[in-house]
Amino acid sequence: YRRLAEGENLATEWTGGLVPPRETALEAYRTFFRTLLKRKRIWGWKAISCFHLDLMRTLFPEAKIIVMVRPPLDQYRSYRTGISSEEDPETVIEKLKRHYRTCLSQTKSKDLVLDLGVFDPEAWVKAIYSYIGEPVPEGAMTAATAKVRGPVPPPLDNVELEIERRIRRELEPLYRRLSRI
Repeated sequence: YRRLAEGENLATEWTGGLVPPRETALEAYRTFFRTLLKRKRIWGWKAISCFHLDLMRTLFPEAKIIVMVRPPLDQYRSYRTGISSEEDPETVIEKLKRHYRTCLSQTKSKDLVLDLGVFDPEAWVKAIYSYIGEPVPEGAMTAATAKVRGPVPPPLDNVELEIERRIRRELEPLYRRLSRI
């Protein structure tokens, strides 16, 4: 304040003090979340998209990430991601394509990728607990094989042939790359 009162320009020094180096800021964020959550181990569920994986890796660099992928045609047939009655199939296919490209760009080889197209509850439970380095808890297999019914719209019996062709041509290659990671 004294230097400012004497007419010195402190703009660069003052601003620099507000913007710490990247690693200092990241460590502050990480400490904030660890303190806020007050746990040694944290787990969470982020459904449907891979858009936040990079942020999760930044905030939790030691995190073990499990990504579930689903064949695009199955996706389209069942819950019709992002589809409203006013959207044309072209828009829907572009949304699905964007989703798969994002997942490809965000998924790393060290991640555990589970493919819903070949869902095997027992194998998944074993793979997940092995990946996180924990013993399989008693009852985990029972829970994994339990059928849960919820408010899911009935799947489409027939998909227009052109839509099916486009999904197979444009999205299946992306899905196959993702499920091999």
